Parts: sequence; C-alpha cells; structure tokens
Amino acid sequence: MKPEDLFALVQRLNGPMEALGALAAELRVQTEGLSPDPRVQRALDDVLSALGLDLDALSTLPDDAKVAAAGGISAFLRQAADVVDNPTRAPGWAFTEPEFLQNQGRMSMPIAHVVAAIAPSLGDLAARLDGGKATFLDIGTGVGWLAIAMATRFPGLSVVGIDVHETAIDVGRENVAKAALADRVVLRRQDVLALTDRDAFDLAFVAAPFLEQSIVPAALERTRDALNPGGVLLFGTFATIDEPLATATQALRIVRSGGHPWTLDEARDLVERAGLVDAHVIGRTWKAPIALVAGRKA
Repeated sequence: MKPEDLFALVQRLNGPMEALGALAAELRVQTEGLSPDPRVQRALDDVLSALGLDLDALSTLPDDAKVAAAGGISAFLRQAADVVDNPTRAPGWAFTEPEFLQNQGRMSMPIAHVVAAIAPSLGDLAARLDGGKATFLDIGTGVGWLAIAMATRFPGLSVVGIDVHETAIDVGRENVAKAALADRVVLRRQDVLALTDRDAFDLAFVAAPFLEQSIVPAALERTRDALNPGGVLLFGTFATIDEPLATATQALRIVRSGGHPWTLDEARDLVERAGLVDAHVIGRTWKAPIALVAGRKA
C-alpha cells in the first residue's frame, strides 16, 4: 500500500461517517425543535438528499423512532472515537457520561415493539402481556429506556430492571420518574449473578453484548430460576446487515464493551444448556438492530 492509497481509503470512509452525523443532527432538529443556522440547515439537507432520503417522509416518522435512531448514531460515533483515543483500553464498559448513557439506552426502545410482534409465537406470552398483570425482568437495563418502553407498550405490566453501573441506575430512576412510571418500574443496582428472585417474571430480556463471556452461562441459569413456569427468556444481541465490514465493526464494538460477539447458533446452545425448553433463533421480521434467541421455562 502507498500513502496515497491510505489517504484515499480515509476519504472514502469519511463520507459515510459524516453522513451519519448529519442524519443524527437532522433527527435532533426535528424532535427537539432546534434551529440551526440556515446555511448549516441547507448543507444538512444536501447531505440527506445525497443519501437518497425523502426529507418529507423522514419528518412523518414517529418521534420515538427518530430519538432512538439519533441516540444510536451518537453512541456509535462516541464508541468509534473511543477506539481512536484509547486503543489499548481493556475490554469493559468505560462510559459514565449521562448523555452518552441516554443515547446508548434509547437504542433499546424499539425492542418493546419487537416483543409485541413476536409474543403470539411464544406460547401464551401474548395473553400474559395483554392480561394486565404480567411481570418483566430487564437484565442490563442501563438507564431504563427498554423498561419504560415495555411499561408504556403494555399497560399494567410490572417491570424490574437490574444493572451493575451506579450512574446508569441513577439516571434511569430519573427517567422512570419523569415518565410517571415509578409505580410499575423499579430499577435495582444488582449483578445478575446476585439475582435471587424465583418464579417471579413472565418475560426476561438479557442484554448479551454487555455481559462478560465467562458469566453468561450462570447468568442464564439465574434468569431461568427467576422466571415463572412457562415464562420466556429472550437472549438479545446486536444485529447488522450481512456484510463483512459491518459484522467486523459490530464485533469490535461488543468486545470493547466487555461482551462477546456470540453467533446465533452459539446463543441458542447457551439458552438450551441453561435448562430452557424450545430454545430457538427468532427469525427477524423487523429492522431494529437486535437479534433474539428465545427459550421457555418448563
């Protein structure tokens, strides 16, 4: 490789990166009522038009989808910058800035809609969730956005979210209070390996990308014990387009976060070995960047 080849590669990759930033900026403008300088707004519009986006169609999307997408973009760019700034940092969660945690957490909100779509295929889960008395355990809840989205999507659902990170739990409790859901959503600072709940939840979600590889088998066993008979465990990991570069960068992000880039077959085997029945990969019919493996407590 010649120096000019390296610089050409940087230029080629820089365009999509900055386009992501422009898209996130426009989503914030639309959802937060911001007013950029007209010259900047015109330049943003030009970038989005070059991406082939219909700006009118973009403006009609639900605000929660736009907030989640903008948060995800911001979190991805922040983590990419961390690789540049700290390439020798050991794997593990290293972010404590509340705004970053909020952006990272907002990416989980669409999972509630995915759960609603797949519940009819998971035993009697749909009936439980719609019955008004179901319980949900969110493992790796972060700042609580999935917990909030689930409680909002399923009125009457009682939610417990656990996470080991103090700052995330503190911010999450503020989010729950602002959403007026403190009567149905409880966030606990707790390690999943210290989970002692038994026969308490109808559904549990495990945020796999943030769990160390070595603790996952025991974490799944603890989660199984916490489920009611017939309750469903969802083992969630990131998903991306079927393209080598996307797969490799996603794996890098997961490893840097302290997790392990499980394949879906490996994830299914983990769920099965934890003693759950009907362990299977759920075929993706959604665009949210999440892949799910399900298992049920006998």
